[in-house]
Amino acid sequence: MRDLSRDPVPQPGDVINQPGHSFDGFVVVSVYPRAQAIADGVIFDATGGDLAAISAQHFPGVHVAMTAAMSALIQKSVDHPDHGNDWKGVWHDVLWMSRVAR
Repeated sequence: MRDLSRDPVPQPGDVINQPGHSFDGFVVVSVYPRAQAIADGVIFDATGGDLAAISAQHFPGVHVAMTAAMSALIQKSVDHPDHGNDWKGVWHDVLWMSRVAR
């Protein structure tokens, strides 16, 4: 059995041991690390480049990423000729609504 105190990243075969959590007792069957998802283009890092300041403003200290689907929606909004949107403004709106919507 692996020492989870030294390597906390779940691996296939690990049993989730978090009493009170909805996945307590479940066995991990597959792992898709964040770094691999970014490398594959499934998610996009939003803590660097032009979006870094906006991500840090809304979620300081959190590594923020967006799905490829969210990126496509933002691009569609930016490309629409009637609205005058830009990436930073739409990303700010998305993060703001993700904070206040409950």
